[in-house]
Formats: sequence, structure tokens, C-alpha cells
Amino acid sequence: MQIIFILSGVFFGSAQGSELTVYVYPPTMKLDWKSPKSLIHSFLKIEATKKARQVLTPATDYVSDFNETGTIDTHYMSTMGHTIAHIQCVLPTGVAYDRWTSLSGQDNAAEDYDLVFKKKIGVGLLFHKYGDGHIISGQENYKRLVHYKGQKYKEASGKTATAKPKYISFSIGAEQCQSLKDMVDFYESFHFPKSTPSEELKKRKTTEILYFTNVIDPYDSYILRKKDPAADVGGGCAPYAVGLIRAIGDFVPAFEKKWSRHQPVSEILIGGKKDVNIKDILFGRLGQHWVYSGKANEVVKMYDPQNIWDDIRAIEECLVQPQCELSELKSEFPEKTISAGKPRVFSDSFKSGKGTKFVSQEISGIVIQ
Repeated sequence: MQIIFILSGVFFGSAQGSELTVYVYPPTMKLDWKSPKSLIHSFLKIEATKKARQVLTPATDYVSDFNETGTIDTHYMSTMGHTIAHIQCVLPTGVAYDRWTSLSGQDNAAEDYDLVFKKKIGVGLLFHKYGDGHIISGQENYKRLVHYKGQKYKEASGKTATAKPKYISFSIGAEQCQSLKDMVDFYESFHFPKSTPSEELKKRKTTEILYFTNVIDPYDSYILRKKDPAADVGGGCAPYAVGLIRAIGDFVPAFEKKWSRHQPVSEILIGGKKDVNIKDILFGRLGQHWVYSGKANEVVKMYDPQNIWDDIRAIEECLVQPQCELSELKSEFPEKTISAGKPRVFSDSFKSGKGTKFVSQEISGIVIQ
């Protein structure tokens, strides 16, 4: 068992080779994608539960790699799930590189209110480009993994279990290490202090904005910006992690097939040309379907933390079976070994009342090397 712990802002882990590890956790309650109405209702249910829990539980402090302080709830609940990358490797220069990184955004509730109730864009939220995209660095990523409270799900045996984060780790070389550092450095260059008012963020040039959105691919936009200085840059948390895997050349069709979600959306659900009232989606017939006959559709593509987590869990379950069949994945990594990784234990301490509380979370996953 690998023990990983945090002390005074410095991360320590058991000796490991150079690797890119992507950690993932699903929404605390499973999102229902059957219809726009069911998706929004499940989203609001998680948000309401999360707000109620935050009143009852203490927070834990962290300091980011940008030397900015913050807190997260110690009963941490996720509305959409999240992916977090940890890079531990040696650069071609021989210098060690160690970085926690993930992409987030859409933190301004007032903007969502304006889009839904004033601009009435309906399900157009799935296609919107939020201007507050940013990189989460350092301790916050680690503490999310420690304190995450997961959804209930059924194991293969039929037993109910509680979801914990999982990981997929790739062994990498010095050149791959450099590629990862270059991409992370690029995305961190868009950093702005958390205290920056939203009005100030809106004044930035488009070339200075990291968009949080489903309509821009992080890796593609990173590569395009090298050729076109005016190209928009952005993406979401899972696409950003996928982009890092693409940067080392290890993202294969099997991952694309299982991790991505393609959701067609009829134009009558998307505001812009015509107002879409959220009440008609939540309480009327409009929210019953994603696609309506005779209407043009737009397709939103995303890499879904739920899908990634489900796939890693399925691979884990297969690897413990005598006749495990991973032919599709093994054919795409013909010279590599796919195996169950050692459980990694993440720990933290925080103030609770007049005392100090210690917690830990064991995370399992798979290794490709």
C-alpha cells in the first residue's frame, strides 16, 4: 500500500517512477441524462444537498501553488464530478517535476442566473463559454481527493457500495515529462487571483481568457494557439486531463469510446435566436426530450468523469477475474502491461471544534506501463 500524505504544504509519497496519474471521481449523486428535465432536477438535488451539508461540517485550509489560501468543505460533495492530474517525473535536464493540476470554472452564480432568467438560453448552458476558467493547483486537488463523499452504486455482487476516487497511471519518459510541463505552464499562464471581481475578468482581452466550456478542446486549442495567437483556449476538467494523456501520446480509441459523451440537443432547447424559458423545461413538456422531430440539432461532446470512473472500475473488476478480457485495450497498448495499481492512501488533518481531526481515503486504480 502506498502512503501519500501532506505536511506544511509539501507533498510526500512513496518512491515511484516517472508517471502521469489521473484521479477521477463521479458526481456525489448520479446525474440523470434521460432528458433535460431529469438532468436539471438531479443537478439541483445535488446542489441543495451540498449546501445543507456545508452548514454542518467544518472546512479545511489549503495554500495553492500560486501561494493563495482557500478552504474546502470536509464533507466535500461534487455536482458534476472532477478529474485531477498528478505529474511526477524527471525532465530531460535531470530536474524533478512534481505538479498537481486540474481545470475548473463557472464559479459566478450571478452569470448563470443572468443566462437562464434574463437571456433565457435554456439548455444553451451546455454550449456557453464561461470566462472564469482557471487551473486548480497544488493542495486543493489533494484535499478534494481526501474529503470527497461519493455516490452509492451497485457492485458486481449486487452489494451497495460508496464511490471513492479512482486513478489511472501512465509510466512516462523525460520527453513526455517535458511535454506535460509545457502544457501545464501554458494553462497556468492564464491564472488570475481568486479575489478578482467578475467585472474585472470581463475586461480582459479574449486572448487572455481561459474559457470553461464544452465547445473547446483543451489539447487542440493548446496546439492551435502555437500557430494562431488569437485562437480561443479552454475546455473542462475531464477534457483537460484527457489533453494531458494526449500530450504523452497514450490516449487511445478505447478511451475515446468509453469516456466521451455525445449529446444531441434540439435547437428549440437552445436560446439565442428565440427565448427558452427554464420553466417550460423544468415543469412543461419541452424538457421531456433532448431531440424533437423536424428540428435541427447541435451536438455537445464532453469527456464525462462518470464515464471515466465507470471504465476504471470495470477494468479493476476484470483484472481480478481469472479470465479477464481486455483485448480492446491491450491491442492498443501492445508493448505495455495493464495491471491493478497499489491502493494509495491520502490523509489530512483539520480543526474540528476545539480539537483536531484526522481523516484518510484509500484510492485504488490501474497502471499502464
